[in-house]
Amino acid sequence: MKLKAPFPYYGGKSRCADVIWAHLGDPKVYAEPFAGSLAVLLSRPPSMQTRPREMVVDIDHHIVNFWRSVQHDPEGVAAHADYPTFHADLTARHKWLIKWGNQHKQKIIDDAEYFDMKVAGWWVWGISLWIGGGWCAEPVDNRRPTIDPRGGAKGIQALSKRPIIKPSGGFGGTQALQYKNQLVEFIGRLSERLKNVIVLGGDWSKCLGDTPLMHTPDSPKPPVSVLLDPPYLTEKRTTSLYISDIDGTSDHVALQSWKWALDNAQKYKIAYCCHEGDFELPEGWIKHTQKFPSTKLRDKGKQEDCIMFSPLCHSEKPQKEMAL
Repeated sequence: MKLKAPFPYYGGKSRCADVIWAHLGDPKVYAEPFAGSLAVLLSRPPSMQTRPREMVVDIDHHIVNFWRSVQHDPEGVAAHADYPTFHADLTARHKWLIKWGNQHKQKIIDDAEYFDMKVAGWWVWGISLWIGGGWCAEPVDNRRPTIDPRGGAKGIQALSKRPIIKPSGGFGGTQALQYKNQLVEFIGRLSERLKNVIVLGGDWSKCLGDTPLMHTPDSPKPPVSVLLDPPYLTEKRTTSLYISDIDGTSDHVALQSWKWALDNAQKYKIAYCCHEGDFELPEGWIKHTQKFPSTKLRDKGKQEDCIMFSPLCHSEKPQKEMAL
């Protein structure tokens, strides 16, 4: 089974991860400042063996807590994530997790070793059932769980093979044990992959200083690759995670991270994700445009995804643009 996040995540780059790695190469230092579902890191080709330093950052404390918990206690996460679909519990846990987040957010940011595997299990269980966005980020609105009589589960629910609706309360006996073992095995594989990854909480720039990027025990100036996948400039934001996303000012995180990419284009291999047309292609850069598989998205005015690659990514690739 391919390694991927066991929860739904809008905007992940799994469909173009191969293209990204083809340009970033096999760096000794890799940074992913907008971690999210870690779609690109988890898609790093197994043939790339260097991996002395991989760093990820996210401002969402629940995402950070989940990945840290998977690192350190995969069986505990799996145990708390394996739970039936109860509407009342979804609402109650949503409320409890918001309160927990308010109380522990700063500790997650300040202490790189802090995590809570029960919270991680409850969080991934809920986000796999939650309809739309706002899980653990908006006031309780008594939203019902995802319901699909055909069995179309998402995220952890799909992995644990729990039915969406079953009045008898789910599977039993050897069938339940089989699915539970499958869930534990998958979370364990994620834990093994992430055991040496540095998972930080807080601002996206936290891992982009010269010290974390440029200094390793065996080399003062290693090959460095950075993936920047910020909230898009032309995308409506419903979350308060990055407040400046909403007002369109110069503090917009997309503009901040784009400026960082331009300032550091001659030092690192950088892949910058945006919508087609958000920024002009700088001289010496190339881009990859991601076509949507459904014409319905284009008919609704959805913009194509675009990945800009800095000059160091394509020293042997003279073409100016690639499209999938």
